[in-house]
Amino acid sequence: MRLHHVGIVTKKLSECVKLYQALGYSEKKRIYDPLQKASIALMVRAGELMIELIAPEHEESPAHKWLERIKAGTYHICYEVPSLSESVDFLRERGFRIITDPAPAVAFDNRRIVFLWSTLTGLVELVEGVE
Repeated sequence: MRLHHVGIVTKKLSECVKLYQALGYSEKKRIYDPLQKASIALMVRAGELMIELIAPEHEESPAHKWLERIKAGTYHICYEVPSLSESVDFLRERGFRIITDPAPAVAFDNRRIVFLWSTLTGLVELVEGVE
C-alpha cells in the first residue's frame, strides 16, 4: 500500500481551491463524480501528497452526512494498491468493514476504488493500480 491522497470535504469548493493555491498547490483536475454525487478538485504540489477536495452536490452524496457532522475537514485517507481484492481481504482480516462495492472513479481515470471503515482509523479508500 502506498499513500495516494487525503480527501478533504468542504461546502465551498472554489474557495477551498483558492486556499490550496495560496499554499502553493496547483489544480490538476476538477470533475463531477456521479457515483459520489460530488464535485471534486485534485490539488498537487511537487513532492507533496495529493489533496482531493470533495464538495457534495446532493443530500444522497456519501460525503453529505460527514459534512453535516464536521462542517469541513479530513474525510478519508487513500492508499494506492496493486490488487483491490487482496488489499480488501488484508484489511478485513484486521477488522475493517467494506462500506462500498468496488467502482470506477472518474477522478482517477476510472481506476476501481473501494471504501472501508475501521473504528481505529475511520474511513479509508483504496484505489487500484499504480500511476
